[in-house]
Amino acid sequence: MMNPEEVAAFNAEQEKRGVVYLSRIPPFMKPEKIRFLLSQFGEIDHVYLTPENPAVRNARKEAGGNRKLKYTEGWVEFLDKKLARRVAESLNNTAIGGKKAFYKHDLWNIKYLPRFKWHHLTERLAAEKQERQQRLEARMRQATKEIEHHQTRADMARNMLQRQKRLATKQPKEAGEGASAPAAEATATATQGAALPAKRPERTFRQRRAREEKLLDPALLGMVMGGAKAEKQQKKARLDPSPQEDQ
Repeated sequence: MMNPEEVAAFNAEQEKRGVVYLSRIPPFMKPEKIRFLLSQFGEIDHVYLTPENPAVRNARKEAGGNRKLKYTEGWVEFLDKKLARRVAESLNNTAIGGKKAFYKHDLWNIKYLPRFKWHHLTERLAAEKQERQQRLEARMRQATKEIEHHQTRADMARNMLQRQKRLATKQPKEAGEGASAPAAEATATATQGAALPAKRPERTFRQRRAREEKLLDPALLGMVMGGAKAEKQQKKARLDPSPQEDQ
């Protein structure tokens, strides 16, 4: 952890630095080449170039163009802001030059940014990255909602179509069954009538006369029943004697 003196020294050093802005980067020039060209005029710390849109590069590659990566703009930090100002004023709108350089006829488009420090750039890039991420997430959420909505509508339409098909196939069956019911009954009746065999002639058999049963004499039946009752009462008296006999 830095102490207050180190923090003050670091801030003083940062105040001495200056940043120049490159509004145009020659085609396919890399950050190493920028550092090499500008380091001839003074000490450089940071170099950052913004790459081109991936969609533009893919379109160029598909069209058969150069497959190398291009950069659109850039920032270069000098350790001395006075030197950065002089470099920007002297090189702006001048040819890059060189005898055999590929960028011989390209011009410098450079400008000094007063009161602009490197941490401003990093904060700006971080904010832009966060903003792009938020826009991407919002688009993804919106696309997800649209997909779910279309999927729900498609499911509802498919279910409705299946229901209509079922109803369309069910109605002709019911109509056919209702129209064919009387005809089926008539056909069944005719079939039953045709299938029944002819009535056979009834055959009669001679029955024997039933024998007459001889009834018992009522007097004899009374004697038998009376004797049985008297015997039953005597047996009951032996099993269960009355209280009179105990006295």
